[in-house]
Amino acid sequence: MNEGARQLAMAWSALAGQWQETRSHWRDAVAQEFEGRCWNELQQQTRDLLRAAERLDETLSRALRGTD
Repeated sequence: MNEGARQLAMAWSALAGQWQETRSHWRDAVAQEFEGRCWNELQQQTRDLLRAAERLDETLSRALRGTD
């Protein structure tokens, strides 16, 4: 994993921890709506982005080595 992807993964991990802390105190309908409409989508998009960055890094590494 390249440095940018590593930084994103660390930042996401920190944000997810902060969300869990917040969610443990924020238990109303608005929190549930935010989690359903925003947080879950952001979580999936971030996972997808990290997987894509990893695949891109692997592809670039192979290209630089001159192998398939």
